[in-house]
Amino acid sequence: MGYQNRTVELSDETWKHIQDAHPEISIEDIKQSLVDPFEVRRSQSKENVELFYHLKSREPKLRYRLVVVKLLAQGCFISTAMTTSQIKNGEVLYKKPEGERS
Repeated sequence: MGYQNRTVELSDETWKHIQDAHPEISIEDIKQSLVDPFEVRRSQSKENVELFYHLKSREPKLRYRLVVVKLLAQGCFISTAMTTSQIKNGEVLYKKPEGERS
């Protein structure tokens, strides 16, 4: 479930990719990013892709967890997850209220 109460699927193949390429990301990190995102944006390059950001740390430098979700007719699917220091450009779909940011 995500912040919009949608079911989001994670295939075994995608999970293997995340474990190999981004071992700092856990299943709990993915769940937390989907359920309690800091910000959600629509991808600028792919209209059917949403980018879920969750604030990981402020110190020593700002870092976010990013979960990339494809929206298809068959459902919503995670395509990857990683840490990043910047939020990409794109239409803001959701932003956590200022008082709820931690």
